[in-house]
Amino acid sequence: MQDAIATQRGSRSRRPAIQPLHLCLIAGLALALHGRSQELLDRLPRDEFLIVKMGGQDAGWTQRRREIVELDGRRLVRSHEVGGIRMMRLGSTVEISGETTSLELPGGGPVSIESVSSMSARETKTTVSFAEGRANIATTTAGRTQNSTQRIDDSVIGPFGLERAMVARLDQPGAEFEGQLWMADVGSVVEVWAKVVGKEELELEPGRSATLTRVEFEIEKLGMKSTTWYDAEGRETRSHATVAGIVMETRAVTADELGRMRDGKEAVSGDVFAPSMVKEASFLPAARRSERAVLRVRSRETGAAVEVLEDARQRRLRTLEDGSALFELRAVTPAPTAGFARTPLAADESLDADLRANLAPNSAIQSDAPRIVEIAEKIVGDETDPWIRAQLIERWVERNVTDKNFDVGFASALEVAEDRAGDCSEHAVLLAALCRAARIPCRVVMGLLYIGGIWGGHAWNEVWIDGEWYALDGTLGLGRADALHLAFSKMTLADGNGAAEFGALLTGLGKLDVEVLELSIAHSLAPSLARGRIDGDRYVDEAFGVSFRLPEGARTEVLRPSGGIGFDLLRAHSRQDAGAGWRLVLRGYEADAEGDWPEFLPADEGEETSVDGRPALHFARKVGDETTLRWLVRSGPNVFEFRFSDVEGDARALVEAVIASVDFDR
Repeated sequence: MQDAIATQRGSRSRRPAIQPLHLCLIAGLALALHGRSQELLDRLPRDEFLIVKMGGQDAGWTQRRREIVELDGRRLVRSHEVGGIRMMRLGSTVEISGETTSLELPGGGPVSIESVSSMSARETKTTVSFAEGRANIATTTAGRTQNSTQRIDDSVIGPFGLERAMVARLDQPGAEFEGQLWMADVGSVVEVWAKVVGKEELELEPGRSATLTRVEFEIEKLGMKSTTWYDAEGRETRSHATVAGIVMETRAVTADELGRMRDGKEAVSGDVFAPSMVKEASFLPAARRSERAVLRVRSRETGAAVEVLEDARQRRLRTLEDGSALFELRAVTPAPTAGFARTPLAADESLDADLRANLAPNSAIQSDAPRIVEIAEKIVGDETDPWIRAQLIERWVERNVTDKNFDVGFASALEVAEDRAGDCSEHAVLLAALCRAARIPCRVVMGLLYIGGIWGGHAWNEVWIDGEWYALDGTLGLGRADALHLAFSKMTLADGNGAAEFGALLTGLGKLDVEVLELSIAHSLAPSLARGRIDGDRYVDEAFGVSFRLPEGARTEVLRPSGGIGFDLLRAHSRQDAGAGWRLVLRGYEADAEGDWPEFLPADEGEETSVDGRPALHFARKVGDETTLRWLVRSGPNVFEFRFSDVEGDARALVEAVIASVDFDR
């Protein structure tokens, strides 16, 4: 391990073969590096106090201590780091805190790491023990512990190991280092490259400067680059990085200064959503009905290539001379089928590793938790078609995550199932867990969503049906994801996959500009969810969110919606002993994007009223002895038409009783 850290690894480019005459020079360098590393050990214990700045504003703090401890007869380096940060996100303040304790061999090899983080209403605790080429991980969230194992190389180092490698090279301008670092934040090994640039004069505060050594870092799997300035003893004095478009900086302070930051409530970042936000050149109407879009995507970094995922939903059309690229995005849904391939899957060895990972539980998506399984079974009922099962789950998530807010940093699926709170990422992890519990492979997708004139960071899902992945969005609950979802990263969120999965996201958020050049809008959208049902004396349609009571003895025909200007949901016929009766057709339409009644409905002819608290129009027409009664009701993204025809005798009172029983909140 010591040799792996102490020997200079060279640059990431192809290195020339080592000539025999150079071996003595390399041996001398290794001894010199070992000596400087020993100096670092001799300086322990050591404390560092850092203020964290986000987007140009003080927002958090980090306190770090390294010391030598004796444990089980071994001399180890103990690193303890604790910190907190307060972020503003769309008007809400999100507070995140964490504490990490790591034990490493003096040569840099990790022995164990324990971390506790709070990004939601509950803490997450992770312990990692390293032995015999394995990292054994236990993650506890919401009272449940998930265990996993990762194979690692013997050369993997911990946080002190990386510091040791760099301090040993601080007086060697041009020296480079490559290594594998266990990164507790993402729960896996990442490839780290570092280069000592040399000494620089840096202004620490007005009227005070210092000569510091500049080191450039790159975490290759994450695509993250940062710069750190060290003092003569190897203490971090300044750092600078850009993550998802947000500038992150640290500066060394005294213990008293850190204490004031830690105990105060004034410091908070600027809005962290803003750097990832892209303003669209023009307002796009009816975005949620978009079928196809052509986007021009540009990098904000001069000369940088545009890297965006390509799949069945989004593909590159061509790269333009200025380096921007044209992408075609489509809303894709599976074709209707009653084939056996629609049977839900089991996570057995017959599936490939990717599908198994997207069916398996983990510490973020606890699809095997009894509460998750119970909810999933209740949602899907007897439905066997996985696409309809997934759509039912999507609609349930949209309706039942009732506290929609930006106060949560990140919560696991089980936490969301219990608290019913969060933003798009909480909707996505819960949808993934419920789909997996229903034996539907499901992953989390992160990227940009167009809404209200801007493109903003967003999370949604993809489910695997008949050999293809199809997108759903639990935040919207429309039975599919429209064409204005631009994906950057697709995640199983499996323990240990964080670096690879978040890497693609970080290379896109805050680094790209988007412009829509072409947009196709569906004339009507009828999600192909399961049809409604008769439940006792009520008609219930969970897909469209409407229910009402039917008179005893009414004959019914429940319909599955089909495309068109409108879609029929129910036909019913009631005939009472006294001769009073009526016929009902329930139809649905998509509401106008501007909040008006659709143009094809005769809104100006109706009498304004309300049904279950929703705006409604009432129409009555009598021809001879028969009366036709109509109610048009707006609820969410739909307009419902209740058309009662052949209303005879005293049936009008029965019809009005049906309307009075309508419930859009069931």
